[in-house]
Parts: sequence; C-alpha cells; structure tokens
Amino acid sequence: DTPKKSAQGYVVFESVESIKAALEMNNTPYESQTIRVDHAAPTTDSSRSVFVGNLPYGADEETLRDHFFKHLSEGEDLNEREGSAISGVRIIRDKETQKC
Repeated sequence: DTPKKSAQGYVVFESVESIKAALEMNNTPYESQTIRVDHAAPTTDSSRSVFVGNLPYGADEETLRDHFFKHLSEGEDLNEREGSAISGVRIIRDKETQKC
C-alpha cells in the first residue's frame, strides 16, 4: 500500500460572511502543501462551510482551525468582528483506522 500524501476536510463558520475571505485562501500554503479551498457540497449548512483539499496527510483539526482563524482575524478580536468565528473543523478520516 502506498501511503496517502494528502487529506481533505471542512471548515464551518458561524456566519456566511466569512466564506468570501475563506475562499480567498485557495491555493495558499498550509504547512508543506498548497491547499484547495472551495464551496462545500451539501453538509449540515453548506452556506457556512468550505471544502479544504490537499491538506498534508498528518494534518489535524486544531492546526487547520488555527490556520483559518489567523487568516480571517488578521489580528482582530473575533468576538468584535462579526462572522469570522469558526464553528467547526473536520478532517475526513477512515471510520475504522481513524487515518486520513
């Protein structure tokens, strides 16, 4: 078996206003990869979600959350900037092995 080199995930925001800024992160560096950020297929609330592809295989939810948090907040207090808070992050993993 050849190990996977990348993973996929989703970021869900508190408000739809964050989607535009998140989509601007398409083709930007994240750890050792250039990530793909696109509109999410129907999820719990696809209007507040983005798909993130080409994540490094070992990526975890916390560092992905921090990456989007840093880019969207740009030094501002997220409690004062409406719409930029992140509601959830999920990296797709195998149900049995918990590997990407």
